[in-house]
Amino acid sequence: MTISKNECLTVYRNVLEHSDQKWESGKQLAKINDFGGATSMAIISVEELVKSLIIFLDGKGFEFRSIKGISTLFDNHQIRYLLAYTMFAMGLFGDELMKFLKKNSRQSKGNNKIKQRNKN
Repeated sequence: MTISKNECLTVYRNVLEHSDQKWESGKQLAKINDFGGATSMAIISVEELVKSLIIFLDGKGFEFRSIKGISTLFDNHQIRYLLAYTMFAMGLFGDELMKFLKKNSRQSKGNNKIKQRNKN
């Protein structure tokens, strides 16, 4: 990529908008029972979302564009799909981990209150 960091902060919005358009197209296709087309649009939307995230973060100083092979993410949709799937899986794992931690935190607070009462 040959755009500046400042340009990244503008360009990512266009890519994100394109992602949103594909997502909405997918929803419309699903409404008319074209589930194959809807799935294709959803995948393209997620791929565009990954691209916009990389461009945005690069604009904020992460310098992803300097990583050897990063252009593959922009040229190869299978790699973007794999990355999006990995991010999705990590998100699910993170959500479940947070639920587990919150649940255990509440249980241990409850156990502490019971122990406090038993001491008195």
